[in-house]
Amino acid sequence: MTERWGEQQHAARADRSRRRNRWLTIGVVALLIAIPFAIGVADGIRGAAGDGMPLPIRSALMLGVAALILAYLWSSWRAADEYHRATATLCLAAAGLVALVVPPVAEVIAPMFGQTLSFDLPWALAVVAAIGTWLWRRRG
Repeated sequence: MTERWGEQQHAARADRSRRRNRWLTIGVVALLIAIPFAIGVADGIRGAAGDGMPLPIRSALMLGVAALILAYLWSSWRAADEYHRATATLCLAAAGLVALVVPPVAEVIAPMFGQTLSFDLPWALAVVAAIGTWLWRRRG
């Protein structure tokens, strides 16, 4: 019984973490659905023309979701081993480098082709660089 104590503790800790993350995800999704639904129902009862969520509520929801995402990323970072941390660092570095270099280059090149600069392309290329770096690390 005692020779597997460490494994049992690790398994129990992993189960608690999975359970906590599952309930946290369910709570966030429920809030993101329930609050706009409640505002829509209140607008319908009042007969007011609903033009969406008020700005303070929308801002609070975005800040709350951002805080939960950051808390999840922080706990995942602490739980990861060195290889996963190095992979994440390389992926973020590749995305940052592309996001830093591509917009000025696109600003110079875009007028040559009669186009205006769209910042969707540099962001998409940064995401592609991060995913490509992750796949490259995964392959090796």
